[in-house]
Amino acid sequence: MNDSRYDAIIVGSGMGGGTLARALTTQGKHVLLLERGGWLPREPANWDTEQVFQRGRYGVTEQWVDGIAGKPFTPGEHYNVGGKTKLYGAALFAARDMNGLPVGLGRQAAYYQQAKRWYHVHYEPHAPVIARISDVFTGAGFRPEPAPIGTIPQQCIMCDKCDGFACPLHAKADAETCGIKPAVDTGLCEVRTGVKVTRLYRNDAGMIDFIGYETGEGTARNIPTDGAPVILAAGAVNSAALWLRSEIPDVSDQAGRNYMCHLSSAVLATGKDVIPPGFHKTLFVPVDGFGTIQMAGQPQAGMLKGESAMAHYSPSMMLREIAERSVTFWLMTEDHPNPDNRVQVLPGGRIKLTYSPYKGDVSTHDDLYKLLVPHLETMGFHLHMRKRMPLAAVAHQCGTLRAARHPYDGPVREDGRAYSTGNLYVSDASVFPRSGEVNPALTVAAWALRVAETLK
Repeated sequence: MNDSRYDAIIVGSGMGGGTLARALTTQGKHVLLLERGGWLPREPANWDTEQVFQRGRYGVTEQWVDGIAGKPFTPGEHYNVGGKTKLYGAALFAARDMNGLPVGLGRQAAYYQQAKRWYHVHYEPHAPVIARISDVFTGAGFRPEPAPIGTIPQQCIMCDKCDGFACPLHAKADAETCGIKPAVDTGLCEVRTGVKVTRLYRNDAGMIDFIGYETGEGTARNIPTDGAPVILAAGAVNSAALWLRSEIPDVSDQAGRNYMCHLSSAVLATGKDVIPPGFHKTLFVPVDGFGTIQMAGQPQAGMLKGESAMAHYSPSMMLREIAERSVTFWLMTEDHPNPDNRVQVLPGGRIKLTYSPYKGDVSTHDDLYKLLVPHLETMGFHLHMRKRMPLAAVAHQCGTLRAARHPYDGPVREDGRAYSTGNLYVSDASVFPRSGEVNPALTVAAWALRVAETLK
């Protein structure tokens, strides 16, 4: 198929891009999907803890610059078909506070329902250890809920290798499995891998007429758009960086600003009893005014070994003894938008990420941790360790191309269209005015369906 025959060109194949591709092909549109990585292979290493957590087999090698420390770091990005959803924990929550979203509850609800169907959102019964934890929370006055998860029941074996792992069974409801493959099966979607989009070329009429990209060999080429819509879905950091590199006009001066990523901590709680392997991500505890407590995947020795220098040099047997007696609580609170928290592009193209949460947001996060700790003993866990997620943990990135009602408040309209450029749209979490208190993946899918309606 010639480039001029496409009805839409999507940059990025994660939750926003993959869901949009399926939605557009459902409308009968011809779609070109550009992905800088490749197809993530099904292989034994998918479930190899050492390969995934110590050697970073599916991570990236590129480095960004910490705008505060001034030092390079390797972000927790994943460049492959399906994006970060290939290794996510499949926790698919609807936003609890709709006021922070670009569209109102009445219309967004329909998009959520469609996204839940496509991504197989359902609930699973608790393993005995999680049921005990839930009972303690209830007795302490909390209101625990079942966590909505996106796995495919007919294929999922409810194992202990979901959170952070790719699934060789294709049982995880990720953007490749539930978005891109159905789109490709229609015969209307072409996926080009190894295509790193470097610049969008905007003409005097205010339209993107060429997409500049590099191949794996470093060859620079252009794709003509012939006026077709170009949709950014590369994630809040890379979509904003591409916007800035392309010098897309923005009278709000908000492009790249207001980066958010949630304040998150992992609390490893250890008891004396061995916990049978299983799927632990079935419990969710909203704490009004603070944030949420969720269960993360079951810890394993290889995970712990990759977490710190001390653990790296600890005997594997000792780490295994700890891991098989532990659970992991995931604490997550909102970080509010701050225009000084931003994505910038340095000379030469490297990304600079500046992020420092408000003191009040940090205090709220610490208070949530303090609410959890007194109940760990009752749950049967006598020791615990806490780790705050660093700047490199960019899984929940959002906010850098915020959608707004007026062009002086943000670069993107509330229907996903750029204010300044006629055929440019955004279909990822860049548009979120707030980060909210829950995992953003389902909201990204719902937003992609909203953008598909705009393009209809």
